[in-house]
Amino acid sequence: MKKAIKYYSEFRNELKSFYPPCDKLLDVGCGRGVFARDIKSRYNCTVHGVEFDEASAAECAKHIDKVLIGDITALLPELPDRYYDIVACNDILEHLYDPYALLQSLRQKIVSGGILVASIPNFLFIGSIIRIIVKRDFRYANEGIMDFTHVRFFTRKSMMRMFDEAGYDVLSIGGINGSNNFLWRLFNFFTFKYFDDFSYLQFVITAKPRVT
Repeated sequence: MKKAIKYYSEFRNELKSFYPPCDKLLDVGCGRGVFARDIKSRYNCTVHGVEFDEASAAECAKHIDKVLIGDITALLPELPDRYYDIVACNDILEHLYDPYALLQSLRQKIVSGGILVASIPNFLFIGSIIRIIVKRDFRYANEGIMDFTHVRFFTRKSMMRMFDEAGYDVLSIGGINGSNNFLWRLFNFFTFKYFDDFSYLQFVITAKPRVT
């Protein structure tokens, strides 16, 4: 089943604050280039992208400096080493069978002092947990946590562990797209935010390759 075109062309306004000014950025899974184009316009920087979907890659190539088409793991040798200030992995790692290996390989593409920023769906999001408990079913969907193209599922703790094991120091992790349910927010408040991890649809991690 092929993803709807909307999947490749969403504007990620909630990610802006996680991306500082840069000179060279690599957008892994760039889709139709909406996010990459915004970064290039904002910072007047060089932006490269990698995209598996050929039609989306062709559209993205109209707006940024270079787009490689295909599987990122196979295309890694074509990307320059020690070149990018920022590598962006927005909602891509959960689609890979071995995201650990990709993170390890991307380390050599980042300049000294550079960072990797990744947004990752949170399996513990309260909306998904409630559906599983009430319906007693794990049913895939066209988008969201249960997206049928997801092959990996993460919690906040397992995201941080993955980055640590892949050779990164996590600089920050923050939740985005939080639940607006009043009762849930009230419950979370009165439990001293013990269940805060359940409040967010995704987490955004900023990390730098560990110096060894």
